Amino acid sequence: MNIYLEIIKEPVRGICAVSKKKVKFKGPYGFFAEGKLDKPVSETEALKKGFTVKPKTMKKIGALLDLGIKFEEIQRASHEEFANWQALT
Repeated sequence: MNIYLEIIKEPVRGICAVSKKKVKFKGPYGFFAEGKLDKPVSETEALKKGFTVKPKTMKKIGALLDLGIKFEEIQRASHEEFANWQALT
């Protein structure tokens, strides 16, 4: 079984494909068997099954994804504000 780290935009809940226990990912990422969102794998099981990553790296990935999401929100808001400003002039 291959386990993939996937970027998710919405929370995912399900039964771990390995341990058969409940698992929930809030985002911005989660682990999934065969890369399928309907086959979540707990972080603990992913690491046990060979997905190799240092905790420091996982924190950096999470921080980068959070920054990217914030940047998208700021960019969207600035575009809306500019469009509103243009409509007024």
